[in-house]
Amino acid sequence: MMKTLSKLLLLSFIISGLFCPVFAQVTYETEFKSISSLLQSDLSLAEKKIHELEIQIGDMTSHQKAIFFLVSGHAAVFKGEYNKAVSLLSKAQLLTLDKLLLSKIYGLQVTTYLSTRQYTNSFKAAKNSLSTIDFISDKKIKRETYIRLSGVFNDLNAHQWARKYASEALLIANNKAEIACSAKIYLAVSDLKQNDFQSSYSGFEQSKKYCEKNELYLLATIALKGMGHSKLESKDYINAKELLKEALKGYKEFQYQLELVHTHSLLAKTNYFLNNFSSALKHSSVVVSQQEKPAFYEAKHNAHQTLSKIYHAQGQGKIANAF
Repeated sequence: MMKTLSKLLLLSFIISGLFCPVFAQVTYETEFKSISSLLQSDLSLAEKKIHELEIQIGDMTSHQKAIFFLVSGHAAVFKGEYNKAVSLLSKAQLLTLDKLLLSKIYGLQVTTYLSTRQYTNSFKAAKNSLSTIDFISDKKIKRETYIRLSGVFNDLNAHQWARKYASEALLIANNKAEIACSAKIYLAVSDLKQNDFQSSYSGFEQSKKYCEKNELYLLATIALKGMGHSKLESKDYINAKELLKEALKGYKEFQYQLELVHTHSLLAKTNYFLNNFSSALKHSSVVVSQQEKPAFYEAKHNAHQTLSKIYHAQGQGKIANAF
């Protein structure tokens, strides 16, 4: 199963326009926007700015504190620190009544709970996010909510609903590249999870071109990995390997831990089928060395299966059975 959480995570990036332009808040809110942009390109610098702002939190208004905890939660999710993210987002939620900001908080909660396989809490957060829509005239929030719901339903294999919400988002994208690119990716994910590999490859390829054209390089990397995954599932292992290697390179630049681990697991499987056992072992080892976190369960399960197959193929049944 292709992990869709990571795609869902990326939609939380779309938080420009989040902050209310109050004169007294300009300095902090400029910094918050800067951090939000840096999360797409330089996680280390984003974290540095977060730490610099943290010592000033006592001087912030409640609204500003809520935004600070939200962007800090984003950083924690990218580092795979999901329990920390849950705590930060809970603090943010308690500090504001602003419907626009609450919608953003609920949206990231959906992602975080999905990453830890807390589906009940994820649905609750999605429901809370939907409840804010009637109070917000901005179509931007509706688009983002539809995208999050598409991610939720894709992860639960409810593909009819996943496609419905991705299509709804695409219909009202209004030339918003982040939304359009994300919706296109989710439609391709739905094809992949329904074993329509030709359609999924085509969908991911078109998404990648669109994302690159609009300089959305992290989303383009997600689409690239989808292309590689589609080739792997259709048994085109040589092309799968090249595409996944390129995706891995892109994820390293963004320090996207969740996707790095999952891509390593796909490369392990690909190299096994190419009889490149040494490479398969190398990629599997990266995956199994990760901490025991719910977000890594699928990747680690796949890596263990690959290791078992390798050792069986090498006549080491006793070791293989350990997996």
